[in-house]
Amino acid sequence: MVRSGSVELAPSATGALEGLISGSQSITVDQAINCTGPGLDPRMSRNPLIVQLLADGHARAHPLGIGFDTSHDGAFVTREGTPSGRLFTLGPPRIGELYETTAIPEIRVQAQALAVSLVAALAGVLASAGLTAQYT
Repeated sequence: MVRSGSVELAPSATGALEGLISGSQSITVDQAINCTGPGLDPRMSRNPLIVQLLADGHARAHPLGIGFDTSHDGAFVTREGTPSGRLFTLGPPRIGELYETTAIPEIRVQAQALAVSLVAALAGVLASAGLTAQYT
C-alpha cells in the first residue's frame, strides 16, 4: 500500500505501528519505511562526532535546521556565531547555505576553494614567523 501525506506513528500494545496520515486517516502497519531522504538537522544526529561538535559549541545547526551553519569558505560557525579557524566542512553538511551541494562537481569546487583558503592562511602564518613556503 502506498499513500502520501504527513504520518505520525507510535508502537501499539500489539507491536504494530498505529497512527494517523495527515492528522485524520487512521492507519495500522507492521513496518514503516522512511523515504524522505537523509536526516538534515545535525541536532537530531546520534553520530558521536556531530553530537560532540554541537555540545562543545564548535559548530551549530544552520538557522533553517538543514545542515550546519558555515561561512563562505566552509568553516563551521561556532555557537557564538564566529567562523572557526580550524574546523571546515564541504558537501552535504553545507546544504543550509548552498542548498545544491551533493554532486561531485559542486563538491570539487568547494574543495578547491577551501584548499586555496587554507594555503593562503598557512602562507600568512609562515610569513609572520619569517618563513616562506615553496609550492610545487
